[in-house]
Amino acid sequence: MSTPPETPVTQADLGVLADPRPDAPSPYRGVYPEKGGYVAKAFKRRVGGTFPTPREAAKALVAWWKAAYGRRWVSVWLLRQTPGWTLVRAAGGGWWARAELAGEAEVLLGQRGGAPCQAALTPGCRPFPTRQAARDGVAGWAEGVWGGRGRQRVRRTWAPGRSAGRSMPPRAEG
Repeated sequence: MSTPPETPVTQADLGVLADPRPDAPSPYRGVYPEKGGYVAKAFKRRVGGTFPTPREAAKALVAWWKAAYGRRWVSVWLLRQTPGWTLVRAAGGGWWARAELAGEAEVLLGQRGGAPCQAALTPGCRPFPTRQAARDGVAGWAEGVWGGRGRQRVRRTWAPGRSAGRSMPPRAEG
């Protein structure tokens, strides 16, 4: 099996990783400061060593994604940035959380007695009072259903029936 030729990393590629948040640890998502420089991480695993600048770390990260997923790397990267749920303002105030799962069109989440609940299955389920409470409620619900890895389950199973591009694609053949 031959190794695919290295594809150069362009400024447009680096733009995909750009993090516009002023409080971000680096100007690129997936790049983190560490003693002596910056590190790049894909799927929480280090890519390469320590780099002197965030740009160099970002270039190594893009190269890793290109090697792993080929021309589809941007689509896969963007998929990894989605949480698997959305927040919806409730009529009359508060927030519902809508989690999209495989085999189900969607699950509308609220709270009852401070605990997350499924609106369609739980009498008295009401919207979360704040956006943050709704975010926390999604995590609590997912962990209650699937255990400690519940959040990853929501992300991985996010609506593959609605959009085949939402499933995590296999790595590119090398």
